[in-house]
Amino acid sequence: MIFTPSPGRDGLRLVAIRFYFITLLAMLVQVPAAFGQTAVWNGGGSTNNWSDTGNWVSNAPASSGTTALQFGGTVRLGAVNDLTAFTAQGITFNNGAGAFTLSGNAITLGGDILNSSSSLQTIQLNMSLNAARNLTAGTGGLTISGAISGAFGLTKTGAGTLTLSGQNSFTGAFNAGGSGLVIASHNEAFGSTAGGVVVSSGAAVQLNGVTITGETITLNGSGTSDNSGALRVAGLDGTWAGSVVLGSGTGSGTTGGARLGSTGAGDLTISGNITGSGFDLVIRSSNSATGEIILSGANSYRETYLVVGNLTLGADNTLPTTRSLTMGNSGNQGDVQLNLNGFDQEITTLSTISQAGGALPIMDQTITNLDNDNQSILTINNTGSSNLGTTTTNGSLNGNVALVKSGAGTLTLSGISTSNYRGTTSINAGAIVITKNTGLGAVTAGTIVASGAALLLQNDITVGAEALTISGTGISSNGALRNESGANTWGGTITLAANAEIQVDATSSLVVDVASGSAITGEFNLSIDARGNLTIADAIATGTGTLTKNGAGILTLSGAGANTYTGLTTVNVGTLILSKTEGVNAVAGALTLTGNSVLQLGQSDQIANTSELTMATGNVFRLNGSSETIVGLSGSGIVENEGGGTSTLTVQFTGTSTLTYSGTLRDGDGAGDDGVLAFTKAGSSVNGIQILSGTNTYSGLTTISGGVLRVTNDSALGSTVGATLVTAGSLDLSGGRTITGETITINGPGISNNGALRSSVSGVNTWTGTVNIGSNSTRIGAINGSTLYISGLLTSNGSDFDIAIRNDNNANSKVVLANAGNSFRNTNIIVGTLAIAEGDNRLPTGTLLSLGNTSGAEYATFDLNGFNQQVAGIEEVDTSTQANRMDKTITNSSSTRATFTVQNATNNSFGLLAVNSPKVGALITGNLNLAKSGIGTLTLGKANTYTGTTRITQGTLALSGAGAFDNSTWLDIAGGALSVTARTGGAYIFAPASGSVPVSGSGSVIGNFTLGGSAVLRPGTSSDGEDVLTAGDGFGKLTFQNNLTLQDGASTLAPRAIFTLHAATGQTDDFFSLPEASLLDGTFGNHDALDVTGTLTLDAGSILKVLLDDDYVPSGGDVFNLLDWGVLDDDANNDTTRFTLADLYLDEAILGPGFSWNTDYFLEHGILIVAPEPSRGMLLLLAAMAVMGTRRRKPLA
Repeated sequence: MIFTPSPGRDGLRLVAIRFYFITLLAMLVQVPAAFGQTAVWNGGGSTNNWSDTGNWVSNAPASSGTTALQFGGTVRLGAVNDLTAFTAQGITFNNGAGAFTLSGNAITLGGDILNSSSSLQTIQLNMSLNAARNLTAGTGGLTISGAISGAFGLTKTGAGTLTLSGQNSFTGAFNAGGSGLVIASHNEAFGSTAGGVVVSSGAAVQLNGVTITGETITLNGSGTSDNSGALRVAGLDGTWAGSVVLGSGTGSGTTGGARLGSTGAGDLTISGNITGSGFDLVIRSSNSATGEIILSGANSYRETYLVVGNLTLGADNTLPTTRSLTMGNSGNQGDVQLNLNGFDQEITTLSTISQAGGALPIMDQTITNLDNDNQSILTINNTGSSNLGTTTTNGSLNGNVALVKSGAGTLTLSGISTSNYRGTTSINAGAIVITKNTGLGAVTAGTIVASGAALLLQNDITVGAEALTISGTGISSNGALRNESGANTWGGTITLAANAEIQVDATSSLVVDVASGSAITGEFNLSIDARGNLTIADAIATGTGTLTKNGAGILTLSGAGANTYTGLTTVNVGTLILSKTEGVNAVAGALTLTGNSVLQLGQSDQIANTSELTMATGNVFRLNGSSETIVGLSGSGIVENEGGGTSTLTVQFTGTSTLTYSGTLRDGDGAGDDGVLAFTKAGSSVNGIQILSGTNTYSGLTTISGGVLRVTNDSALGSTVGATLVTAGSLDLSGGRTITGETITINGPGISNNGALRSSVSGVNTWTGTVNIGSNSTRIGAINGSTLYISGLLTSNGSDFDIAIRNDNNANSKVVLANAGNSFRNTNIIVGTLAIAEGDNRLPTGTLLSLGNTSGAEYATFDLNGFNQQVAGIEEVDTSTQANRMDKTITNSSSTRATFTVQNATNNSFGLLAVNSPKVGALITGNLNLAKSGIGTLTLGKANTYTGTTRITQGTLALSGAGAFDNSTWLDIAGGALSVTARTGGAYIFAPASGSVPVSGSGSVIGNFTLGGSAVLRPGTSSDGEDVLTAGDGFGKLTFQNNLTLQDGASTLAPRAIFTLHAATGQTDDFFSLPEASLLDGTFGNHDALDVTGTLTLDAGSILKVLLDDDYVPSGGDVFNLLDWGVLDDDANNDTTRFTLADLYLDEAILGPGFSWNTDYFLEHGILIVAPEPSRGMLLLLAAMAVMGTRRRKPLA
């Protein structure tokens, strides 16, 4: 094509085209000069010099030339550059080339260096860079020992190893690329620090005994194919004293990240700062390497992975404190160790990787401090899960290390191997889990768990004598010490630094067993959440601290050391087993059961005798064949013995309060292996009361050896098989109880002297079983207005013991005896009322009844209550001063009259002691009959007010002082005597105010006796001593050994004396003459008569009435000696007051036809004679003779 330019613009275009063409041509002409020539070495010359052209195939290089060099063959491998100012347009070692060593003059490197052979190529030449160059190392490797200079950088490529051993000064960057290794064998191998070093993924830099100072290295990837580090050492130590940057494109985790490593015994020290906040650092030495990776900079990368090898700290916190540390690998490719080296380190998360199943040998994962002089503190501040060691690795923490756990996460200390770190373990937050015996290292420094943190145990471990200090309730209130799984043992003392909790999870168990000393100390409260089983085998010594048991599992307190804490022990749920050595306290303070909890004994005497037990509904206290003593029992629940044998629960009350137990005491649940439960109330407390208010079924003995046991349920004392024994103290019945069939043996005076068996607090409390009196002067009583009603047998069981009644001063308090077979010695009513019921003689008839006490307090009463009672004597007991003496009363409160018989063989007195008004002293009163029998004398000293009869059948009833029975409705001196000589004035005027009150009998009256009022003298026996209508219905002589006065005021309907005639004293032949002396004095027939030894005073109006017995058949000459006296005072000189025959009432003594009474000698001799009926004249004569012949009768000598 022909180009034809156009004028104008086309011409300009033509000029331009020509200019570009000429320029391109010039450039083409210059190409050969710019690229130089290629010289190929064949070693054919005679020398090793480069200037020997025989060594080159063609284009031998020339001084100041620019030739590209190629070395091949295997001849003259020691090529020497003897050229000057030479620029090599690249150096290539051809495939198959031998191991060349290039030396000689320095060159300018105008191209790249390439080793394509499998031989190591060495360049000793100093080289100056005129541009950035590539150093390509083939499989044979490339060593450059000459100095490299220039303002440009280098890039290493290829799969071979590049060794830089010269003192380089190039200022550009060094890029370690390709897939091979760059070995720095000189401190300045990478030139000046300005350019830095960049290691690409797949490449690695190895320091050989050098220190790279001030240089920044950027690491990408894990190094060469052995993954032993993008920056590494081998047999020699190396130090990187510049910055290390984890470059972009780096992966994460054990399979990614920028790696540091050692492949031999060399240590790699990174003293510069490692940065790269978005990237991880991986330490991965070769499996057999022993060298360490030492970090001492202020590093700020992301996570740290110690995959294989040894990582050592050179300063505090050289690992990022807000990042994690992961140790190990899953392929068992070598051990890992972090040496804290005397420095402190904090990290967020610590993780160790589990070993692949079945891989052997077991991999070590170790954190240690090999500096014995300087302790390191390792702080794990994690919020998630952390672990050191696994169940398939030898994870351990060793050396002079203190461990601090902070953060809300969990740190698991596991591994197969032993941990022996010697510092304190501080769990400030979150939890530490240990799954091996030595999880907490050596036991020298101990472990501290702060409030809100926790120590967790797993995996059937046994921890040695590790001292543990805990505070708080742990995480989510699951325990500051938590047994999470397995059957674990803790061998160190646990100290409470604050109120704290221990938890044992369900299906797990924990034993706290120290070699010596206490298991738990500290002056704080301990809460135990035993959902599984916890055994504390040594002492709990927490001072006044409390112990609270939660959780459905079992807490066992065992061992030989006594628990000394005195705070409250509370069991809210689950089981508390007390199994220390017998007699050693497992619980020293109060004990409370709530919820559905169980308290069980493993040995006897586990609870302090001063401890009070409080139970709730659903609780069970299982003695399990052992026995226990506590200070008090309250609440509800069940006490039982399911362990076989006999268990005794002793309540040793010492307080002043009242405790009520409304639960059940039983032998067992009936499901088998039930033993026998016995119950003992002990203690010396006077005011404290133990109450049993539940329905109990236990069959063992109930013993009261001190204090008060009160029962408010009819079955409170269990079954009747076991019986009850009171050796001291009191059994107290309350609330209207009826105790049926229970046998009780009682001893002593009881609490407050109110009885070993007593009634209290309301109602009638009944005992139907046998009451055995076990010792002399044993007391029974009633207080607070209640009644003790004993319908069972009260007996001293063959022994000669007394019974004493001692109530309080409440007038309504009463003891009632209702059994006919009661057998004991004497009855002492010390204070209060004793009554009988349901029949006569509820006191033994041989008992001496005494009333009163030595202090003179309150009052004493015996109440017949409508029934008869015979006693062997009565007496009052009162040694106090007159002002303080008490009232003693024998009475019958019933409307049914009863007889009180005193059959005393020895002398008794009642009422002789003076008292101050308004007290009346010892008195017999009420609706009763008084009967005196027995040969002894009974002396009454007070004006008795009883309204029944007074009957003397034997011995003497004596009145002393003001002694009287003015209200008695019948005085029957059937035998024995009535003595009034000791009364004030030596006389007694018996003058009832109303009714017809007979005075009968054939006994005697001693002392001056006056009958007046409504009294009627009826000598002779009575057919029924209990029926006043039979008074004197028999015949007999009543003797008055002193004076007798029959007062006026009588009438024929109510005479002063009545004489019944049955048979004559004797016969006389002279009906109208004075009979012989034998019929006049001291001779009495079968008829009523009075024999007055002293003066017989007959007042006018003291009517003497004579009656005939229905069986009497009159006979002339019958003489009846009705009256005999020493002196007769009939007031004969006073016509107004003298006794006359008009006062002798014979109208009802009708002899029948043919007979009449001769009364001529009655006023002188007290005799009546039956005479044949006389004529009227004879009667007038006889009357006149009688008047004229009246004279005073003298007793015959």
